[in-house]
Amino acid sequence: VDRVSVTAESSTGGRSTNRPGGGVMRIHRHFPYPANQMYVVVLHRELKPMRVYRLNVSFDAAIEDELLGFFRSSYTLQRERRYLAVTQFSPIHARKAFPCFDEPVYKATFSLSLRHDPQYTSLSNMPVESSSPADEDGWVTNHFARTPRMSTYYLAWAVCNFTYRETQTSGGVTGKWTDFSTSTRNMFSVF
Repeated sequence: VDRVSVTAESSTGGRSTNRPGGGVMRIHRHFPYPANQMYVVVLHRELKPMRVYRLNVSFDAAIEDELLGFFRSSYTLQRERRYLAVTQFSPIHARKAFPCFDEPVYKATFSLSLRHDPQYTSLSNMPVESSSPADEDGWVTNHFARTPRMSTYYLAWAVCNFTYRETQTSGGVTGKWTDFSTSTRNMFSVF
């Protein structure tokens, strides 16, 4: 974490507006607390009830090699090693990918954007809402629709070069199926 800021807002009729005394709150200090897998932010004043506070955190995380959190995996096809990046957040490994309250009782919505080389496909729980064309380095960005309220361990994404098929249940739920091998078909996500 290299930057943390807190903004106070009040919520009126479903719309956020700044109130007197709101605005950016000063942060006394912030530090990691590894024993509890937490990051502590100490403010200069108390938080007031019935206000909305927004915490902005700049955060970088490496793609892991262990099979938890956001990790890199590989497979061999015709003697060629190929790579992919996928998530495994259950039960409490979303915190390895982004700052969150990573406990099943806490629910949130997620707006996800994945930036990747155009030779790969990006998948997530929700459909792609918009795509930004290749930027100066040739990479594309897919912006996915906001998820429903859910626990962090349900959030999933992948950047891979698999093909996939979509099917839809009678209730309107879309499922994405990827072919990991010719003999095994696995479901990536359903939402």
